[in-house]
Amino acid sequence: MKETMTLKQAIAEIMKIVDEPIAHDVHKQGINDGNARDEGVSPGVNETEIVSSSSLSLLADYIPRLPAREMKAEKGRLQTLTELAWLLYVQGERMAACDIVEPLTRVAFDGNYNRWTWLEHATVLYAFVAPEPQIEEARQGAIQAIEGAVHTGDKDIVEVKQDVHERFLNGETLDTSRIEHSVETGDRAMEAAFRLILLKHLRKLELLGGSKTYPAEQAAQEAEDQIAAIRQIIAELGLFRITPFR
Repeated sequence: MKETMTLKQAIAEIMKIVDEPIAHDVHKQGINDGNARDEGVSPGVNETEIVSSSSLSLLADYIPRLPAREMKAEKGRLQTLTELAWLLYVQGERMAACDIVEPLTRVAFDGNYNRWTWLEHATVLYAFVAPEPQIEEARQGAIQAIEGAVHTGDKDIVEVKQDVHERFLNGETLDTSRIEHSVETGDRAMEAAFRLILLKHLRKLELLGGSKTYPAEQAAQEAEDQIAAIRQIIAELGLFRITPFR
C-alpha cells in the first residue's frame, strides 16, 4: 500500500524535478538498481531509465514556464500541475505525466472539494499512465478513491452525491456547449482548454465503466476524438499558447 502524503508534501515532491533534477533522477536510478539487484538482474541503464531521464528533463523545462501567478498558492499549484499532466498525456508523454500525478494520488480525500476536484483528475489520469506492472492497481485505487469520496459525509449529502454520480455515469452532465461556442468564435486556445476538460470527464467515465445509457466504450472513443482535436490545435498554435501555459 502506498504511503500517504499531505498535499504540501506531494507538490514538494513534484517540484524537486525542477529544483534538483539530477538528484531526483539519481534517486530513481538508485531505486531501479536496487530493485534489479533484488531480482538478480545486473543493474545498469535500460530503455525505461532513459525514457524516465528524458521525461524528467522535459518537466524541468516545462514547469518553470507555467504562469507564476498560478504557482504562488498551493491550490493554484495543484490545479496548474494537474492540467500540465493532462496536456502531456495528450501529447503522448505518458511518463512525464505520471511523474506529476503519482505523488498526488497519495493525498487522501479530506472533504475539501476545491482540492479534491483536481486530486481526482490526477488520480484518474494515473490510472491511464501508470507503468504497466502497476496499471491494474492504479485503476482499482482510482475507482476506490472516487467511490469513497462519493460515499463520504452525512446521509443527506451522500444521497445528493450519489444522484449526481449516477447522472454523470449516464453521460447527462457532459457539456460540449463551451466547445461549440469556442468553435463558432474561432478561439482555438479556449477550444483546446474546454476539450481538455471534457477529456478528463470522459476518461473518468470510461474508468468507472460507464452505464447502459453511456457505455465505457463510447466514452473511450470520444476521449480519443478529443485527444486528436487538441493535438491539432497544438500543432496550429504551439504548446505554450495552450492552458495551463497561457
